[in-house]
Amino acid sequence: MTRRTFLTALAASPIVAAVGCSSSAIYHVSGIVTYNDKPLPYGTIFFNPAAGNHEAAQGTAFIKDGAFDTRGAGGRGVSSGDFIVNIKGLDGKFISTDEPNGKTLFNDFTQEVPIGKADLVLNFKVPVKKTAS
Repeated sequence: MTRRTFLTALAASPIVAAVGCSSSAIYHVSGIVTYNDKPLPYGTIFFNPAAGNHEAAQGTAFIKDGAFDTRGAGGRGVSSGDFIVNIKGLDGKFISTDEPNGKTLFNDFTQEVPIGKADLVLNFKVPVKKTAS
């Protein structure tokens, strides 16, 4: 996913979230993402409402050197409920203007998490898939 594509999707997400949101409180999520036992160089993390969590607000954040925080630039907090976390990981090495954040390191990683009625710190360890030899 190029940065331009991500920013377009990110710009649309508040509109989508606002349409499905009630007046729920918004909470912030921060934490660390590791891949191959090292901080993920660059990526994005999305908190998508799970099935049945219809009035939830989607959250998002950039990942830089493993750290993410929905309070950061381009971030958006979440409401409470069950969410499917989707992590996209890149190596952070400039390739071209179409791929300024490098090559994809892994297929999207997903995990379901509950978000309570408070800010939260979550850490994710993306497993490295072994290739057949």
